[in-house]
Amino acid sequence: MTVGTSEALAQLPGEWTVFHDVPWPGQRDATIEHVAVGPGGVFVIDTPESSGRLQVRRDVLRRNGRLRERTAAAATQASEALLELVPQ
Repeated sequence: MTVGTSEALAQLPGEWTVFHDVPWPGQRDATIEHVAVGPGGVFVIDTPESSGRLQVRRDVLRRNGRLRERTAAAATQASEALLELVPQ
């Protein structure tokens, strides 16, 4: 049985708060799929429709052996955009 990302995040302990489809600050009609906030920090989670083997080697994300730089860059951009929403 495959568990979807939303279902998996719903199983986090009670000290975690999860947001889904968060409006992406400064991006019209764009959302950040999932944001999990808890004792371990704030995590931006993108769940593209794809399959295959994911690996991180030497700080480089690969899926099926192919570089996923754009995927990693998009997650970084989403994280940076969320900083605009956090009071400093």
